[in-house]
Amino acid sequence: MNRYNRKRARSSPTGIGDVLRLTLKKYKLPVHMTDRGLAEAWSEAVGALISSYTAVENLKNKTLYVKVADSVWLQQLQFMKPEIGERLNRILGDGSVNRLHLSIGPPQRRAARETSAAPNPLMKYSLSERDRRMIEFCSSSVRDSDLGALLRRIMTKEVVRRRRMENKSRRK
Repeated sequence: MNRYNRKRARSSPTGIGDVLRLTLKKYKLPVHMTDRGLAEAWSEAVGALISSYTAVENLKNKTLYVKVADSVWLQQLQFMKPEIGERLNRILGDGSVNRLHLSIGPPQRRAARETSAAPNPLMKYSLSERDRRMIEFCSSSVRDSDLGALLRRIMTKEVVRRRRMENKSRRK
């Protein structure tokens, strides 16, 4: 047994988090893990509407990286940067965010935006309880939340389309 192995045998075990962090650092692999508290602080600082069109990517060197759905939101948030930064630091209470870096990209929480959005005013036909149960039953087996939300929207539009056609045929 050489000197290196004896030394390793006597040292205390290393935590898996430390091993993972060191390995990622050694191979210069990016880590894109968002702290849940940071994402909640962002949501609280900007509100539900803006939060539904944005996604916190990560915090690195006191710079918060945020993805924004499109250029319109990006432009609006550019003007709000100082105010958002102040709110974030007030919520987090530690001055951990000095800079916001906004970039266009798909927010990862599309399902949250779709479920929190106001109902479409063009859909003036309300669904019956039977139709709602059928749509929920069909979409509940889909594991992916984005795909499930898409399926619910498509099925709702189809049911509404059929109701409109039924009403047109009754009028004639």
